[in-house]
Amino acid sequence: MKVDAPLKTTSDCLLYANRLAKDAVREVQTAKGSCIGIPDIVPGVGIGIQGVNGEWNGRTYYVDTATHVFNTSGYTTSFTTKGWS
Repeated sequence: MKVDAPLKTTSDCLLYANRLAKDAVREVQTAKGSCIGIPDIVPGVGIGIQGVNGEWNGRTYYVDTATHVFNTSGYTTSFTTKGWS
């Protein structure tokens, strides 16, 4: 791992380590869902998800995969997310 910041004190090291740990957790948090068809849901964009445990509401989740289906039942979008902010 390359450290891209000067770490001169124990406090600096702890802050940096905590940031790295939070970033790692964000990367492994995944979710999947589906909704009415929304063509703007594509990999790489951030979306908000409502109706889940309060702790997870209000965050931006990054779309990892998206599948758009248009058939006789209508238009739906299924997606997976990876990471959040």
